[in-house]
Amino acid sequence: MRSTKAIRQRGTQLVEFAIVLPMLVLMFFVVTEGTAMVRVHQVLNNAAREGARMATANSSLIYAPDNTTKTNARNAISDSVKAYVSVNMKGYDATKITVTISPDEVPVTNPSTGSLMNTTVVTVQYQYTLQYLPAFSLGIVSNTYNLGAKAQFRNL
Repeated sequence: MRSTKAIRQRGTQLVEFAIVLPMLVLMFFVVTEGTAMVRVHQVLNNAAREGARMATANSSLIYAPDNTTKTNARNAISDSVKAYVSVNMKGYDATKITVTISPDEVPVTNPSTGSLMNTTVVTVQYQYTLQYLPAFSLGIVSNTYNLGAKAQFRNL
């Protein structure tokens, strides 16, 4: 025959499991959401660098005195960056991507020579909506976050 102490021990293990399980599940979802955000941020960093590379290679077009040429070049670079992000972030809403190219060349001092060099700054932003964490936070945690990346390349 079993003692009552052994039966109570089995009951405590079940209660402890019932208390710990929700915390483990929540930790799993937090880690999963965090890794998804890091992945999206990395794609935005790569897209900003790619956009800055394209912009500096075409700096004569994006800073052209002719507004039509300037607008067409900027739109082409912006569309390329958005396409890069949407291809590498499957399952995310591509309409939430914003690409900004610096309106003017940004002069920066070359550290090795001390002379000024012109650069272009490209900023890529994305409004990230939580996908794995449920929206039960009761206003404690926001459901959307603005993720962004910026790249600055020297004009050729």
